[in-house]
Amino acid sequence: MFSTLVLRLGSFDAAEDAWHDAFIAATEARPARLASVLRVVHLVFNEAHSARAEALSGEAIRQARRLRECLPESEVLGLLELLLHDARRGG
Repeated sequence: MFSTLVLRLGSFDAAEDAWHDAFIAATEARPARLASVLRVVHLVFNEAHSARAEALSGEAIRQARRLRECLPESEVLGLLELLLHDARRGG
């Protein structure tokens, strides 16, 4: 989903802006989409962490932090804490 945006828009920053506009701004659609977005962020982190791709796992953490700033749901905080814990553990 997000990687498709990156490919279509040509850069991570453009994809991030498009994602933010489509997901965060559409509060009525948020509950239906939140679980999918969290799964994607977690998947990106896991794949990057397994491959020792620190830059990409760092981006997943940054996205989780940005989600936490925008969304008060406890699931977002839980994911962020999990990613930070796993990142500290090393792998």
